[in-house]
Amino acid sequence: MFLCLAVFACVFQLPETSSGWDVAPVGSPLPFLQKDLQVETVIESSGIEPLGNGTHILVVHDKSPGLRVFDRESGQTVGNPLTCPAFPEGLAVGPKWEGLAHDSHGGYYVIGSHSGKDDNERTQRAYLFRFQVVGDGSTERPWAIQADSVRRWHIADSLLKNLTTTGLATDRIDRRKIEGLAVRETYDPAGKVQDRYLAIGLREPDELVRVFEVNISSLPEPESQLDLRPAFTFAAGRSPDGQENMQLTSLERVNEGTNRGYFVVTASEDAENVFHGNRLWFVPDQQLADTKAGVSVTPELVWTFEASQKAEGFAILNSGPDHALTAIVVFDNDAHKTSTPSRFQRLTLKHRTRTP
Repeated sequence: MFLCLAVFACVFQLPETSSGWDVAPVGSPLPFLQKDLQVETVIESSGIEPLGNGTHILVVHDKSPGLRVFDRESGQTVGNPLTCPAFPEGLAVGPKWEGLAHDSHGGYYVIGSHSGKDDNERTQRAYLFRFQVVGDGSTERPWAIQADSVRRWHIADSLLKNLTTTGLATDRIDRRKIEGLAVRETYDPAGKVQDRYLAIGLREPDELVRVFEVNISSLPEPESQLDLRPAFTFAAGRSPDGQENMQLTSLERVNEGTNRGYFVVTASEDAENVFHGNRLWFVPDQQLADTKAGVSVTPELVWTFEASQKAEGFAILNSGPDHALTAIVVFDNDAHKTSTPSRFQRLTLKHRTRTP
């Protein structure tokens, strides 16, 4: 297996970076592993967040409601998938998890794509939950979703209303698909959370990257209808080879330090499931402060990477020395169609010009 991984690593595209960022990948992308250390060939990882003290990662599989736990270093499966009675089971096309996020108070958020060929399919994917995870991954205290912490909220009507006001044609609005989820927090001088917003990013319609926010500072009651507001947009352009539109596939926040802002991952693939490269962007909070909500921004290009894979999840693990950020990216790769297993890669990022 290790020989195969070494050969595969040799054909990866070397990354390109913008002039403002240093990006240092830690090795090559590695496959997730089953408990017996065989390569995990089923999961299609579409979102990721650190779990507990950071030694494990929580990963969503867009073909199953159970959330998977892996060792952060090796990628080996830990325990059983996390689920709860509120998570939908037995749906023909859902819930198609496409985003995962967490806040500073231990809350996790997971969202379905809200996409489909018709309203019936969209309803089966119109799930948004907040929950908390307990345990430590040991045999005595395995990871588990705390049942009484689970809240379901609704955004489908608000999303449709927002897109209708853009003037897009009906057939474009009908292609709506969520693939990004993040939590923005602001703090008072004492370091206490002052405001908390849930951010939702759209993969389609794909002529623009679109991000919406909703204020959840006062935790909404279960089954609440949330009111999305436009946050920002930008044109991500074409894939590095010029063949396909770049589409948002992940959204992440940095809420503290000198690099506060949104990271956005865009990916590209064609109708034959051939991938055409990924880009990582950064939208600093200063740009958001200087523009009207919903207005187009000019993001910083951080990294162009992996032409042969499709990135669908990105998470900041921690902030290191000298304002460097440790992060992890996961590649979905549509394993059931391409026979290319999902992979993950750790990296460090540092903005060369943004200092205290």
